[in-house]
Amino acid sequence: MFVGIQGNYHWELSSGELRVSSANPRLGHLKSYPAPAAFNNAEQAQWFAQGRIDMNAEELAALAEAVSRRD
Repeated sequence: MFVGIQGNYHWELSSGELRVSSANPRLGHLKSYPAPAAFNNAEQAQWFAQGRIDMNAEELAALAEAVSRRD
C-alpha cells in the first residue's frame, strides 16, 4: 500500500485501485480508479497517482463541489 498527498487530494494505492479523497476530511472519498497491482518502489506509485489526479483534476474538483453542496 502507498499513500500520499497531491494538491487538495489524499490518495491511497492498494489492491489494484487508486482511491482519491479530498484533503478536507468532511468531504471524504471522491473517486476510485483502476491501477496496477504492484509498483517497484514508492516513487513510481507517487508518479502514477499524481499523474492520474492531474489528468482528472476537473472531474475531482466537480465531485468535491457536489459533495460540499450536499452538506
